[in-house]
Amino acid sequence: MEVRVPQAKPLLVRLSPFRLNIRPGRSARTVRDEILAVLPELIDEHGELMMCDLLSRLNPEGDNRRRWAVEKAVWRMAN
Repeated sequence: MEVRVPQAKPLLVRLSPFRLNIRPGRSARTVRDEILAVLPELIDEHGELMMCDLLSRLNPEGDNRRRWAVEKAVWRMAN
């Protein structure tokens, strides 16, 4: 019976040491942050807002991916 001998891993390449800089604060704004920033302007006297108003404010170009991101963020905030 013939058995294959497992191959050893290839030699590792040695890298010189280096540092990774950490960015202070949050690295990027999220759609949730943008929604929270425009909410005071869009909420009416009854404490309600229309999704179309929010989308027109945060997605003026009508991009489908952006619309999906806004809708998903609102859904997550509501649940």
